[in-house]
Amino acid sequence: MPSKAPIIIIIILGGAGVFSIAVPAIPVSYQESYEVSVPYDEQEPYTVQVPYQTMESKQQSLGSTSDRTLEGGYYIYWSPSISVGRDIEFSVSASDTVHLFVFTPTQYTKFTDTGAQTPNEKQLLEISSGKLGYHVSTYGTYYFVIYNPHDGFLGIGKKNVGIYSASIQAYWQEEVTKYRTETKYRTVTKYRTETHYRTLEKRVTLLDAITGSYQTK
Repeated sequence: MPSKAPIIIIIILGGAGVFSIAVPAIPVSYQESYEVSVPYDEQEPYTVQVPYQTMESKQQSLGSTSDRTLEGGYYIYWSPSISVGRDIEFSVSASDTVHLFVFTPTQYTKFTDTGAQTPNEKQLLEISSGKLGYHVSTYGTYYFVIYNPHDGFLGIGKKNVGIYSASIQAYWQEEVTKYRTETKYRTVTKYRTETHYRTLEKRVTLLDAITGSYQTK
């Protein structure tokens, strides 16, 4: 047996009495919107500091002097301790010729005790301006000597020399750790709001069904 729509009874009150009218309730469908939070994955960038090794040039002053007078037959010296692998630049600028020497401790002791200029690690003789280069192959203390050879004969003809400037510089390559900035990505979950729709059903009066006013109720 077919189903019947329910009946809505409307009672009308009038001056002459009470009237009742049976109005059928009609089922209708309509759409309703609603919001949904939807998760999604996104690649998010971020930076990191990444270490790396590189060779870097290094320089160190081991001694220097300037604007001084060196008497005939006398010398000045420096005695730094130097690591293996250093390249040394021993330079001088003077008013007259001088001798440059590089001695080990044993050689230097012999030089001071006897005046012997050999043996030595390296020498540069009779220069007024120049550089003596030396590579350090063994760690230790080295003596860098500037000697004024103008001591004359029995003190006669002895001559002072002005040292305008002198210096000892060490050079080498050294492995160092540096850092560079790199961009990486990670997956993060975010949320966006989406509008969805669903179909609903309700029963309305014939008048509401005709006018569609039920959708605003």
